[in-house]
Amino acid sequence: MSRSTVAMTVVTLICFSVAIIFLGLATLYTEPDGLSVVSHGLRISPENSAELKEKLEILAGENYQYWLATDYYDGVRGKLFGTVVTINYPTPIDITWTEYTADSDPEMIPVTVSKIIAIIPDNSDECRLIVYRPAPETEHSNPSVYVFRMLPDQANELLKLI
Repeated sequence: MSRSTVAMTVVTLICFSVAIIFLGLATLYTEPDGLSVVSHGLRISPENSAELKEKLEILAGENYQYWLATDYYDGVRGKLFGTVVTINYPTPIDITWTEYTADSDPEMIPVTVSKIIAIIPDNSDECRLIVYRPAPETEHSNPSVYVFRMLPDQANELLKLI
């Protein structure tokens, strides 16, 4: 083989390898409808997906009191260095948040949800639960994305169901 043939073969192999790597990373950004679990860069199938989905919906309803004043958390990094559970609803569902105030009884707040994401990084107490609302009420200045702090016990419950 001539030098130019070897060089072209090496360049072709490098380009092909880079393309395969980027296609693999692209799957971390796309979320199919329904339940999706990605752990350390690999998409996995939980043993009992119905129970996992139900638990995630319960946590999305319970954690309103842990709402954080941020609208961003790196889910892709969580997929590479931890576990990310996503429910993407083709038709939004309704859940109920409970708002606790110091001067009155708890108030039940019905909300419509289009997506729920649990981010559970390795070796960290920075677990997050992200709830997406398809149509926020602009007159009340409600955001379309709510980021909640998830307690380590809650994250461990999700991991056990996976």
